[in-house]
Amino acid sequence: MARPSSSSPATRPWRARARPSSGAFDYIPKPFTPDELRDVVRNAIAARAEKGDARMLDLMAIVSHELKSPVSVVHTTADTLYRGYFGNLDPAQQKTIETIIRNCQYLEDIIRSYIDLSKMELDDLESFKTEINLVEDVITPVIEVPENSANMKQMPIETDFAAIPPVQGDPNLLKIVVTNLVSNAIKYGKAGTPIKLRLEKQDGAVVFSVHNEGVGISKEDIEKKLFSKFGRLKQKGTEGVKGSGLGLYICKKIVEKHSGKIWVDSEAGSWVRFNVSLPA
Repeated sequence: MARPSSSSPATRPWRARARPSSGAFDYIPKPFTPDELRDVVRNAIAARAEKGDARMLDLMAIVSHELKSPVSVVHTTADTLYRGYFGNLDPAQQKTIETIIRNCQYLEDIIRSYIDLSKMELDDLESFKTEINLVEDVITPVIEVPENSANMKQMPIETDFAAIPPVQGDPNLLKIVVTNLVSNAIKYGKAGTPIKLRLEKQDGAVVFSVHNEGVGISKEDIEKKLFSKFGRLKQKGTEGVKGSGLGLYICKKIVEKHSGKIWVDSEAGSWVRFNVSLPA
């Protein structure tokens, strides 16, 4: 019986050649064990999934960006009608406009979340280690937006900003965090009560907090659902309030990219305070 030559298939290492058509990226030298084969297959599946997620994320960001302007126009128009600039509304008309506004806010929440998510995935912290003033560069631009400063629930925004040192980071990403926290304070807060923003230095870090009165968050939800992707809390008093379930997940990822941490203090049924700590 003839021996296989050195170039025969029986002795030549099997190699997956990296060709665009096949998408191969790894190889298995013979002889190989079942565990080695499983590892390569597992890596291939993970790589394909990540690539698919990235493509889907890009697509969602593009679609969201295109939807942003028309939804904003509908929201602004409905808000103008609601405030009576074109005449007083009867109760039925007012209720209809409220429904339109509520659904516009929901769509804007989803749109903003996917745009923010795409920014978060693409940005590299090494590329934006610039020194910034949190009050001037991040917080003030957010609270001056009309939908926050003149929100429909008439919740005044109160500030208590101590003199603090600058931090390093990306102001645009940090605006995403502040926008989400202030938006949630309005969305889940009690109408007419103040939203309290505080900025102070604690133990060598800069701590920003957003406090509001309202339904609060249970300890169980804080521990199990709050910062998870697509995590939606079902609490008494939030019926009819819609959201993407991505906002706080995005906040957590951005804060972690800045080597910081985010946590929550709350009394269920009474108040909630979100805290963000960043290295000074």
